[in-house]
Amino acid sequence: MSTNERRAAPKPSDLDDTAEMPGLPAPDSGTDTWAVVTGAGPEETGRAHQDEITKLRAQLATVTEARRYLEVSLSALTTNLRELEQRVLSKSEQVSRHEREAAVRDRRIAELGKDLAARTEQLQLIGTERDALQLRVERAQGELAELAQLRERYAQVQAELGRGRDQRETLLARERTDLAELQRRTARQHEALQDAEGRRQQEQ
Repeated sequence: MSTNERRAAPKPSDLDDTAEMPGLPAPDSGTDTWAVVTGAGPEETGRAHQDEITKLRAQLATVTEARRYLEVSLSALTTNLRELEQRVLSKSEQVSRHEREAAVRDRRIAELGKDLAARTEQLQLIGTERDALQLRVERAQGELAELAQLRERYAQVQAELGRGRDQRETLLARERTDLAELQRRTARQHEALQDAEGRRQQEQ
């Protein structure tokens, strides 16, 4: 196996450093194989042709090596291009996925905003109802305080009426007792008058 075939393939990082393919000798150079050697013998002409063929073979090997190097470089570039395409495709898919997720999050945020607005409105209504209820409670407490005062006054009046009724009953009992005593006195006086009238008639 030749040295040219054992040469390792270039790395992608070395692609920019690819050597230029050597050019062919200029027509007017001293190695021009098409130049006619005049005044030389057959042996010299054969050696010249052999040397020229050897040089051409070396140039052809160099060109072949350069071509192989270019093919390896092209293959590496193609591989890199495919990898970049895959990366770009993967990034595009990631971007699309992120955009879809962002759209879902935006919709969710919008829904949460609507829910928050509705709940805020409900809280405002509840606050209004609470204030109205608090006012009603305060009014009810005032009415209860007035009712308690009225009950206290009613109890006082009832107590006074009870005391007056007791006094009237005591006075009535006393008057009944006096009346009974008066009736007994009147009865005794009547009996005394009857006795006196009876004795007077007997004396007549």
